[in-house]
Amino acid sequence: MPVKKMEKDEILQRLVFSEAVVDAYVKAESTGTEPTGDHWSRPVLLERAGYLRKLARFSEGSASETIREYPGYSLALMVLLRSGDAVVHDQDGVMLTVLEGLATLVAGGAVERATSIGPGEIRGTAISGGSLREVQVGDMVHLAAGTPYQLLLSGEKTISCMVVRATEIGSAATTAPPRNPART
Repeated sequence: MPVKKMEKDEILQRLVFSEAVVDAYVKAESTGTEPTGDHWSRPVLLERAGYLRKLARFSEGSASETIREYPGYSLALMVLLRSGDAVVHDQDGVMLTVLEGLATLVAGGAVERATSIGPGEIRGTAISGGSLREVQVGDMVHLAAGTPYQLLLSGEKTISCMVVRATEIGSAATTAPPRNPART
């Protein structure tokens, strides 16, 4: 039986979840009448990471989406199929929780070929002078506001992370220039 060649738009359309799965992913789970918070199970997060992985294959090797925004912080899922950009968030601290995969985290130092991509966010091609550490499933990493970071992948390795970005009110990042200036 011949295999049907699909157009990119048709492939992406087929990747979109059913309404029931989307509802389970984006709606809060409550056990009573009072709002108690939100809950996303590991299987739901991993299923969504699988969807992002498929999208990343059609892009430049990365995909992310915001799960929910709250006052002062946001939750997102991120999938990398290739090494990520070097990033600095001037006023937001970042917490990464590794759901799948393995990477080398470079933190600190200076961002090379830095470009401002929006208020308080700088991206670049690499970090010079940073410290290296391996991160794997179950690891959680906190990166203070103003700290450059980059996830490096080797070979065919990939990584999926839960990302919490929180504005660090009253921190040095909100009252002074970034600790780690970008290198141009």
